[in-house]
Amino acid sequence: MTLLLLEGGFAITSLIAYKKYKERLMRYITPIWEVTGTFAVFYIVNFEATFPTLLGAAGTLYAVPLLVAAALIIIRNAFLIYSVYVGDSKKEGGYLKVYALATIAALVLLLSVLSSAMSGIGVSPATGVSTASMYLNPFNILVIASALLVSLSLATSLFRIKPLERLSWMFLIIAIALFAFGTLAFVKPVGANIMAYPLPVALLLILVIELAIMQANRSRFSAPFAIFIVFFAINVLGVLQYPYIFGSADITGYLNNSALTQPIILVTLVGGAIVAIALSYLVYLSYLRKRA
Repeated sequence: MTLLLLEGGFAITSLIAYKKYKERLMRYITPIWEVTGTFAVFYIVNFEATFPTLLGAAGTLYAVPLLVAAALIIIRNAFLIYSVYVGDSKKEGGYLKVYALATIAALVLLLSVLSSAMSGIGVSPATGVSTASMYLNPFNILVIASALLVSLSLATSLFRIKPLERLSWMFLIIAIALFAFGTLAFVKPVGANIMAYPLPVALLLILVIELAIMQANRSRFSAPFAIFIVFFAINVLGVLQYPYIFGSADITGYLNNSALTQPIILVTLVGGAIVAIALSYLVYLSYLRKRA
């Protein structure tokens, strides 16, 4: 999800200021866009091994948005490749706009699925999906708004988009506040878990304050630190959400108790860590080292 939000930032930059930030933009897109799909494969494999019955239910309930999102991701990949090899600056800009719009649309659909699975609004394994309720409920709107603000925050910080660069930490705070408000209002179990796990929430607030200080001092490490904060915030959400899905259903009821579950999870986590390390090194080589 962190990588997908990063790509949302790339998409926003492509739409608002592609020509000005083209060189910086391509340095990030090149090592990240394929890895986003790799992490998705890790997630699906882990999900299928751990919660096989839930995967079937999710595939049935969310068949339409997931298929449309998959088609948009294919379009995103194709037009990104076209933009690199077309050899025409005018067509390149047009292709990147298609890439950007497809990326943002896929992000919105996937976030709608995620918010629906969290809150249970508009969806039930027993009764199916109410499309209008799923997409137009206040929680989903808050989730999408906060995600787009996170993407904008990362974009302004990574590419030093002026005059918004100094406000990127503020965008992040507003995004976290919107998401926290929506979660507390519409996903009751998460609010209860905050009382049980206050330490990670307090640590997240401290990290955001530190980010504001780093950006005020124009630290070269503020952008990677912002990405780490987003990654940390998503994991905090996972802690607070567990073990609930579809609002108040217990996800452990879908758990596969096979002896292979734990080894598969371990392999997936180790593989994901290796991919994360490789990605960090690629970003360092293609961006931070050149700036140094």
